[in-house]
Amino acid sequence: MIQVERVTKRYGTGKGAFTALRAVSLAIKTGERVAIIGKSGSGKSTLLHLMAGLDTPSQGSVTVDSRNIGTLGEGGLNQLRNRTFGFVFQQFFLQPHLTVKENVLLPLKIGRVGRRGREARTLEALARVGLSDKANNRATDLSGGEKQRACIARALVNEPSMIFCDEPTGNLDTENGAKIIQLLFDLNQQGITVIIVTHDRDIAQQCGRIVELKDGRIVSDRRVA
Repeated sequence: MIQVERVTKRYGTGKGAFTALRAVSLAIKTGERVAIIGKSGSGKSTLLHLMAGLDTPSQGSVTVDSRNIGTLGEGGLNQLRNRTFGFVFQQFFLQPHLTVKENVLLPLKIGRVGRRGREARTLEALARVGLSDKANNRATDLSGGEKQRACIARALVNEPSMIFCDEPTGNLDTENGAKIIQLLFDLNQQGITVIIVTHDRDIAQQCGRIVELKDGRIVSDRRVA
């Protein structure tokens, strides 16, 4: 599904320039569950953002389903991010003045899905994450674990084939973090490719594959039994 070919990412110019990734190559197949690990500054979040089309490489290419996303243009990228990818971040990025249901259906409004379709798909996504009873609550009324569930519902509402997660348990306690990881793994069992950036090696060990970065390079790529 995703092919990263000798990707380098630099930030800044001159003496202040910083190279976050150095000629990284990686292939991820449909249905995989992959953890990307490494110390702070190793390049793991940069790699995730490049694969997800949230940033562009300085060199190299990222291909999704045989399409070089660097050639798609802004409209094509927006369509890819809205229809093919789902995103779950450490920060919840929920609109506090909206209800849970209104937050979850935002990608459908952006995608110009009709009102009836938005309603049905939003309620289905909330049911999948166990938040049906919170649909009309304000986002500010939710616990941390519930907020992350709402974010996962928002990621699911457009029926993506892949979900990118950047430290999805970083703002949660151990119990709620474990529930969120199990939910993501359950979605993976349903055929969704899940890529998780994490500093937590216990979470990484539960994934089928661990990619480790150090100083912008992949130093290990191994399967987990």
